[in-house]
Amino acid sequence: MHGVPVWLVVVGVVVIITAVSEMMSNSATITAFLPILAGLAGGLGVHPFLIMIPARLAASCAFMMPGASPNNAIAFGTGTLGVGDMVRQGLRLNLVGAVVTALAAFYLIPAVKNFDPLTPPAWAQAKQP
Repeated sequence: MHGVPVWLVVVGVVVIITAVSEMMSNSATITAFLPILAGLAGGLGVHPFLIMIPARLAASCAFMMPGASPNNAIAFGTGTLGVGDMVRQGLRLNLVGAVVTALAAFYLIPAVKNFDPLTPPAWAQAKQP
Protein backbone atom coordinates (compact mmCIF):
# COMPACT_ATOMS: atom_id res chain seq x y z
CA MET A 1 0.00 0.00 0.00
CA HIS A 2 3.03 2.34 0.10
CA GLY A 3 2.62 3.36 -3.55
CA VAL A 4 -1.08 4.19 -3.15
CA PRO A 5 -1.97 7.82 -2.39
CA VAL A 6 -3.27 8.29 1.15
CA TRP A 7 -6.47 9.95 -0.05
CA LEU A 8 -7.26 6.84 -2.11
CA VAL A 9 -6.68 4.62 0.93
CA VAL A 10 -9.08 6.74 3.00
CA VAL A 11 -11.73 6.66 0.25
CA GLY A 12 -11.31 2.89 -0.11
CA VAL A 13 -11.65 2.36 3.63
CA VAL A 14 -14.77 4.54 3.77
CA VAL A 15 -16.39 2.67 0.87
CA ILE A 16 -15.53 -0.77 2.28
CA ILE A 17 -16.75 0.06 5.79
CA THR A 18 -19.97 1.55 4.40
CA ALA A 19 -20.61 -1.59 2.35
CA VAL A 20 -19.84 -3.96 5.23
CA SER A 21 -22.02 -2.01 7.65
CA GLU A 22 -24.99 -2.73 5.40
CA MET A 23 -24.63 -6.42 6.30
CA MET A 24 -23.27 -6.28 9.86
CA SER A 25 -24.05 -4.17 12.88
CA ASN A 26 -22.09 -0.95 13.14
CA SER A 27 -20.46 -2.03 16.40
CA ALA A 28 -19.36 -5.39 14.99
CA THR A 29 -17.97 -3.76 11.86
CA ILE A 30 -15.89 -1.27 13.81
CA THR A 31 -14.74 -3.85 16.36
CA ALA A 32 -13.47 -6.04 13.52
CA PHE A 33 -11.87 -3.32 11.41
CA LEU A 34 -10.33 -0.75 13.77
CA PRO A 35 -7.35 -2.91 14.85
CA ILE A 36 -6.60 -3.64 11.19
CA LEU A 37 -6.88 0.03 10.28
CA ALA A 38 -4.59 1.05 13.14
CA GLY A 39 -1.93 -1.28 11.75
CA LEU A 40 -2.53 0.07 8.25
CA ALA A 41 -2.01 3.64 9.48
CA GLY A 42 1.20 2.62 11.21
CA GLY A 43 2.45 0.91 8.07
CA LEU A 44 1.64 3.93 5.93
CA GLY A 45 3.22 6.34 8.41
CA VAL A 46 0.13 8.51 8.84
CA HIS A 47 -1.82 9.57 11.91
CA PRO A 48 -4.18 6.71 12.91
CA PHE A 49 -7.07 9.18 13.30
CA LEU A 50 -6.86 9.91 9.56
CA ILE A 51 -8.14 6.41 8.81
CA MET A 52 -9.91 5.33 11.99
CA ILE A 53 -12.28 8.28 12.56
CA PRO A 54 -13.64 8.27 8.98
CA ALA A 55 -14.09 4.51 9.25
CA ARG A 56 -16.18 4.99 12.37
CA LEU A 57 -18.27 7.65 10.69
CA ALA A 58 -18.69 5.48 7.59
CA ALA A 59 -20.07 2.64 9.71
CA SER A 60 -22.96 4.90 10.61
CA CYS A 61 -23.90 5.28 6.93
CA ALA A 62 -26.10 2.20 6.77
CA PHE A 63 -29.04 3.39 4.72
CA MET A 64 -29.69 0.70 2.10
CA MET A 65 -30.85 -2.51 3.72
CA PRO A 66 -33.71 -3.04 6.19
CA GLY A 67 -31.48 -4.98 8.59
CA ALA A 68 -28.61 -2.47 8.51
CA SER A 69 -29.96 -0.46 11.44
CA PRO A 70 -33.01 -0.43 13.71
CA ASN A 71 -34.21 2.78 12.06
CA ASN A 72 -34.22 1.09 8.66
CA ALA A 73 -36.09 -1.89 10.07
CA ILE A 74 -38.76 0.38 11.53
CA ALA A 75 -39.19 2.23 8.23
CA PHE A 76 -39.35 -1.05 6.31
CA GLY A 77 -41.78 -2.52 8.83
CA THR A 78 -44.40 0.10 8.02
CA GLY A 79 -45.00 -1.64 4.70
CA THR A 80 -44.86 1.57 2.68
CA LEU A 81 -41.27 0.95 1.53
CA GLY A 82 -39.91 -1.97 -0.41
CA VAL A 83 -36.34 -3.20 -0.43
CA GLY A 84 -35.85 -1.72 -3.90
CA ASP A 85 -36.95 1.70 -2.66
CA MET A 86 -34.54 1.51 0.26
CA VAL A 87 -31.63 0.39 -1.93
CA ARG A 88 -32.16 3.17 -4.49
CA GLN A 89 -32.41 5.96 -1.95
CA GLY A 90 -29.87 4.40 0.40
CA LEU A 91 -27.25 4.14 -2.33
CA ARG A 92 -27.57 7.86 -2.97
CA LEU A 93 -27.25 8.62 0.73
CA ASN A 94 -24.27 6.27 1.04
CA LEU A 95 -22.46 7.98 -1.84
CA VAL A 96 -23.04 11.42 -0.36
CA GLY A 97 -21.97 10.14 3.06
CA ALA A 98 -18.79 8.61 1.65
CA VAL A 99 -17.79 11.82 -0.13
CA VAL A 100 -18.51 14.00 2.91
CA THR A 101 -16.68 11.61 5.25
CA ALA A 102 -13.63 11.37 2.98
CA LEU A 103 -13.43 15.16 2.69
CA ALA A 104 -13.90 15.56 6.43
CA ALA A 105 -10.99 13.14 7.01
CA PHE A 106 -8.52 15.62 5.55
CA TYR A 107 -10.08 18.98 6.35
CA LEU A 108 -12.60 18.98 9.20
CA ILE A 109 -11.44 16.20 11.54
CA PRO A 110 -7.76 17.33 11.73
CA ALA A 111 -8.88 20.91 12.41
CA VAL A 112 -11.28 19.85 15.17
CA LYS A 113 -8.96 17.27 16.77
CA ASN A 114 -5.86 19.44 16.19
CA PHE A 115 -3.50 16.96 14.53
CA ASP A 116 -1.44 16.71 11.34
CA PRO A 117 -2.98 13.87 9.32
CA LEU A 118 0.23 12.96 7.50
CA THR A 119 2.47 12.84 10.59
CA PRO A 120 2.12 9.94 13.03
CA PRO A 121 2.13 10.97 16.70
CA ALA A 122 4.84 9.79 19.08
CA TRP A 123 2.46 7.33 20.78
CA ALA A 124 1.73 5.61 17.46
CA GLN A 125 5.32 5.18 16.29
CA ALA A 126 7.12 1.88 16.68
CA LYS A 127 9.45 1.71 19.68
CA GLN A 128 13.11 1.05 18.93
CA PRO A 129 14.77 -1.47 21.28
